Amino acid sequence: MEWLALTDRDNVTGAVRFAKSCAAHGVRPIFGVDLRLLPRGLAEVSRLSPALGRATATS
Repeated sequence: MEWLALTDRDNVTGAVRFAKSCAAHGVRPIFGVDLRLLPRGLAEVSRLSPALGRATATS
């Protein structure tokens, strides 16, 4: 395999580990991210959960 892609959800926390692993195996990495955009007015977000793909609003 010459190229390999990784797409993270709402972050790029796996990018460094992915790049190092690709380099160790002679594969060229392709990086991507799927970002969730919040609607205007939803300013109070306590945390985004990339694994679950949802935001939790504070009250």
